Amino acid sequence: MNIIAGLGNPGSKYNGTRHNIGLEAVEYIIKDLKGISLHSTKLNLITYSKIGNEAIALTKTKTYMNHSGKAIRELLSFLNMPTEKLIILYDDMDLPFGEIRIKNKGSGGGHNGMQSVIEFTGTSQIARLKIGIGRPFVTKDPIQHVLGRFTPEEKKTIPQLFEKTSLAIRCLIQEGIENAMNRFN
Repeated sequence: MNIIAGLGNPGSKYNGTRHNIGLEAVEYIIKDLKGISLHSTKLNLITYSKIGNEAIALTKTKTYMNHSGKAIRELLSFLNMPTEKLIILYDDMDLPFGEIRIKNKGSGGGHNGMQSVIEFTGTSQIARLKIGIGRPFVTKDPIQHVLGRFTPEEKKTIPQLFEKTSLAIRCLIQEGIENAMNRFN
């Protein structure tokens, strides 16, 4: 079984913000795959589904972004799975809005949620799919940018971005991370 985890912040206050695009991408994938069997733990909402013949667990963390590592550690323990089966989805300011990037390892890259996951799991060898939210204008604070909502123009393209993310996850699961990186990066 593979685990696909979306990072973000809980609560309606953060719905639709750039920082929650990882959670919202997982919500889209759950609907796309017609996920079933919702399970809730203290720190995660888990839905089970399949991609081809592969069982997957899709999870939305219930912690604040900076504490994502606690939720991911709980998830791995609850499912009794190694980090090698984990794929993290999260926002990335260093990618232009609408682009995705798949990596099989690396640092947190300045993203506090991913850094927390690395610290709590004890490894940086974690597959990830980063979703570009772009950099703010020079006059805008980066924190306001990530916690801000998408522009009307950006909102129009989010469905296509989520479709591309879903296709990339399907490729990653069915064809492996190298093929997914070659096709989507």
